[in-house]
Amino acid sequence: MTKLYIVWQDPSARSWHPVGRLSQKDDVYKFVYTEGANKSEQFPKFGRMQDLYREYESNEIFPIFGNRLLPKSRPEYKDYIDWLGASDDGLDPLEQLARTGGIKKTDSLMIYPCPEKTSDGYYETYFFVHGISHLKPEDIHCAESLSIGEKLYPLFDIQNPYDQDAVSIRSDDPISFLGYVPRYIAKDVKELIELNKQDAELTVVRVNSNAPLQMKVLCRFRTKWHEDFNPCSHSEFKPISNS
Repeated sequence: MTKLYIVWQDPSARSWHPVGRLSQKDDVYKFVYTEGANKSEQFPKFGRMQDLYREYESNEIFPIFGNRLLPKSRPEYKDYIDWLGASDDGLDPLEQLARTGGIKKTDSLMIYPCPEKTSDGYYETYFFVHGISHLKPEDIHCAESLSIGEKLYPLFDIQNPYDQDAVSIRSDDPISFLGYVPRYIAKDVKELIELNKQDAELTVVRVNSNAPLQMKVLCRFRTKWHEDFNPCSHSEFKPISNS
């Protein structure tokens, strides 16, 4: 994982904008603001990074992103790495942020991994099912009873009043509503399903019985990379420093 986008929600319009790009190369972290940061006067710049037109570099991950990682000193760290579906070597900081979305309850930021085509020509992403905490008790029980490798079914939630790109998830046997594809990748998932029709697979990777609900079900979405799919190409993703 080499490049992540930071997506911010405007508190008034409730719209989401890519406002920054975080990357790593040769053990150096780099951050730049993107054109989406200019879309709202309410956008709060991050910490000491107050110049929208500058590229920032650091040998350590920037605090606003590092604060979204669980410290290795915490007693639940080993469980946390297991919940992420990682090996004993763990995941590097950007991979952890990509898998969790870097979401905190105290702000309106999400972290989105810019998709890259796999060596065999596929789009592949891992994510935790969102919205499980809002389910009925019987649906939570169904989520906790899923099996590794079980096939799940993404459904376009076209009547969702809050997000026209929302994609809900259900199980098959028994049929149960499980939650949602995270907002920050729902648009990609929806577009690729429409482009590839039946050639898309959503499966269970892990069910974490001892994890918080927001990390209960880890999934993988995989489908062929379509020639008409061009992610992160909108003008709001363009670094301001290159303008």
